[in-house]
Amino acid sequence: MHGYDNPWPAGGGKNLYDASTYPTITKNGITCTNNGDGSFTLNGTASTDSFFDIFAPQFRESQGGTPLPNGAYRITGCPTGGSSSTYFMYITPSYTGDYGNGNTNNDTTVSGGSIYIKNGYTCNNLVFKPMIRVANNSDDTFAPFSNICPITGWDSVKVNRTGKNLWNPTITNKSNSNYKIGGIIASGNPKPDGSLFLAPGTYTVSISEVMSGIYVKDEDGINIATNYARDSLTFSVSKAQACSIMLYKAGVNIDYWDEITVQLELGSTATEYEPYQG
Repeated sequence: MHGYDNPWPAGGGKNLYDASTYPTITKNGITCTNNGDGSFTLNGTASTDSFFDIFAPQFRESQGGTPLPNGAYRITGCPTGGSSSTYFMYITPSYTGDYGNGNTNNDTTVSGGSIYIKNGYTCNNLVFKPMIRVANNSDDTFAPFSNICPITGWDSVKVNRTGKNLWNPTITNKSNSNYKIGGIIASGNPKPDGSLFLAPGTYTVSISEVMSGIYVKDEDGINIATNYARDSLTFSVSKAQACSIMLYKAGVNIDYWDEITVQLELGSTATEYEPYQG
């Protein structure tokens, strides 16, 4: 989450624009250099009206990008002194322009945008520091794109798992010994209880014996994947969410579940069992 409005993009500080998506490029007499710190430096004299579509790779669908959802966004980072007869920066489809003092669009998406250099204008180490953020953040101070949302008073942290096995299943439905359920509230069509939270990716759950059925449900209690008469199941999660996994074995008693091993791991191949370590 970017920490200021709806969860967009995944992770994130206040700047929603990732400058690393646009490489250094030379055209029409101008070289636009990606400085690697979220900024661009332009040099040269424009031989024609020139557009450097810096926002397109991230936000334009035709280039594989993802537009921002409708909302109020503020664009900043154009050097002071910009104008329609020299240089400026803008976002589409609202064509909201920044001439050096920032600007805010109305309730629209962001699906692209450019740095504009007027024909005949000479850029001499002209530095743009593009930033797009939700408009209710009033801080124009430049910050590069970040996948870590800062928390005031705390340094960023990295969380590591100590083993490959991601699941420590427990019996939550003791009224029926044929089922071993993890991560769900076992009543009716059970939904996740939040104890098994998975990031986007591909996972494989494997069991030391063949199950009558293996079921994986999403955050709404809807099946993601099912397998029958197998000892493993590979499935994919498209977004970060709480999930649940249910194992079914016909004709067993409650003690059976203490005698088998279960492993949930990243990837599409079941590997040798390793006990859950946290």
